[in-house]
Amino acid sequence: MRPVFDCLINLEKPDDTELLIITDGDVNLERAVDKRLDSVSFAKIQVVSYGEKPATTINERRFRISDIHNKAKHYVSGDCDYVFLVEDDTTYPKETLTKLFKSFKSVENCMYVEGVQLGRHGAAYVGAWLYDQDVFMSLMPGKGVEQISAGGFYCALTDAELYKMHHFEPFDKEGTNGLSCDVNYGIYLKQQGYECLIDWSIQTDHIGERGSVNLGNTMPEQLQFKKENDKWRCIRL
Repeated sequence: MRPVFDCLINLEKPDDTELLIITDGDVNLERAVDKRLDSVSFAKIQVVSYGEKPATTINERRFRISDIHNKAKHYVSGDCDYVFLVEDDTTYPKETLTKLFKSFKSVENCMYVEGVQLGRHGAAYVGAWLYDQDVFMSLMPGKGVEQISAGGFYCALTDAELYKMHHFEPFDKEGTNGLSCDVNYGIYLKQQGYECLIDWSIQTDHIGERGSVNLGNTMPEQLQFKKENDKWRCIRL
């Protein structure tokens, strides 16, 4: 909890930025959040409870995350322009939101831009994808701002109206790959003619049981998901 709130305390942001926290856990988690709210300064703060028990399978968790976003979008203010998405196992530099907004405005028709994170779901791949004809390819580290087909909600900025309009669900409902509602959202945006980006200068940490994973301390892998006979096969390249 402490690293999450340290990032919120130090975040560079506009004065009218609002904070929405979705807690997915028991009453002790809610109490722990409440104790730290006095340390952060936002124009408005909302804390919403989702569930009391953890998901038991990976596929159940993907649907659970989708449900959380479908709930969260109804708490986004009507006059909100952008949604800054951050997951609870992510820490990020204080200038992250400023950089995301700059990159967002740098490309015409952009509606989504993310930072860089490794270590998702037990494999050290970058959470950004290129997609073509039932093949997903994760990106290897690059420079500057690059177009992607889809990314992750670990640290991203998107258009508020599109976020609120979208129905979130896992990309693969059968659970034969690890691609969740964030990838589903990116593919949706691309199908509508919008651009999705990754800003390689924004490097975040994935906080796990063994500590932080990032580009500085972990060699990235490249993954490919390929659909064969209605099922997805993962290949480590």
